Amino acid sequence: MSGFIKRSSMVIFVSCLLLTGCGDNMEELTTVEENIVVTYASGAVAKANKKQAQGMTYAVPEAMADNQEDTENISGENNSEEPDAEESNPASPTAGDPVTDSGVQAESTTLTQALNMDGIEAEYKDYYISETYVQGDYFALEAPLEGYTYLFLNITLTNKAAEQVTCDMFTANTNCWIVVNGETKSAVRNTMLLNDLSTYMETMEGGASEETILIFPIKKEDAENITSLGLILGMGENNYNIDLE
Repeated sequence: MSGFIKRSSMVIFVSCLLLTGCGDNMEELTTVEENIVVTYASGAVAKANKKQAQGMTYAVPEAMADNQEDTENISGENNSEEPDAEESNPASPTAGDPVTDSGVQAESTTLTQALNMDGIEAEYKDYYISETYVQGDYFALEAPLEGYTYLFLNITLTNKAAEQVTCDMFTANTNCWIVVNGETKSAVRNTMLLNDLSTYMETMEGGASEETILIFPIKKEDAENITSLGLILGMGENNYNIDLE
């Protein structure tokens, strides 16, 4: 809850600086402050967009934000043509889009090593399937597209260090894709939930642990028979392949 208060307070504080004219020079914002204001403003504007009625739920990085509606057309499609370089690279698909494994250069590693946050251990716990997700009385995940459901990964972050460590996935240019039964299915669904690992931004006390989630839209038919599960994690220019189970 402290993270929510901090984020809300930051947005209000920065907004006041921008909107109040007290005769002083305009304050310069840090990169983190700019990202918070831009993301919050984008969510506010999105609420007036009939094609994006859920607002902040769709606040995703630019590289993943262009093509939410394309998922409506992927069911039942077969394309025998060789994918081009952009389509075969997991850095290009948008949230919910299908991805091909062809041409992907991903180094196999652990989740902790891929995240590369000093002192932080990341441990995959389990997954579950659900078409809904509600947190308190302030967030409800939008219904999935017809024929789709959501796959949730439960991941525990633990600060193994004695001192505080800041975990900032929000500005780390991180992308995730779920791999089901050896096939890459879709990109992560980004939200502004405090426990969403894809946008996680908290300072953890020494020895503290936090429960986080990653959310992926997948076809119901894929969710019914999961024999193996993996994750492709894109950190900047590097892609990492993580076997979960």
